[in-house]
Amino acid sequence: MKLEKTASSSTESGPYEVAIAAALDDLARATHQSVLAESRFHEANARVDDLVDLVESLLVFIPKAQSAQYRRKLRELEAGRGKPSRGGPAFENVVSLFSSEKGERSWTPKQVGDALTEKGRTTNQKAVYNVLNYMAKTGRLKRVSRGRYVVADLGIGIETSDELGELGDEGDCGE
Repeated sequence: MKLEKTASSSTESGPYEVAIAAALDDLARATHQSVLAESRFHEANARVDDLVDLVESLLVFIPKAQSAQYRRKLRELEAGRGKPSRGGPAFENVVSLFSSEKGERSWTPKQVGDALTEKGRTTNQKAVYNVLNYMAKTGRLKRVSRGRYVVADLGIGIETSDELGELGDEGDCGE
């Protein structure tokens, strides 16, 4: 993100403007690197899941006495991995978005989707609605009225007037 001087600017940039421009350039690079690293992380986790499934399916073909050492090694490797949230990428992305916001803010599901897209995450409105509904049912959001939710501990409000039935079934908020 290179900032350029406008034609109407008659004075040279001061040291603060130069520092701000440099910091914004660095932030753009770091954000891009973060999105790429997150994508590689998800790809690696999918590969690990596939390999675990492969090993487990192959273990049924050898005697139990012989498979014990392999099962032990598999458990050791899985223990060191750390499991991702059971909520899935859509849930994780929405919770991460809410956690990163400061102060009170009212949200619509479209705004949640747009904010996730700005952070480099693909979104689907139905998945956003599903996450918001789940969070309300589990007490993470408080439903104040139809289509309006508040995250009490973060002070974030979420508001919508859209109907869930109008949404498609494709995709999710994850990557």
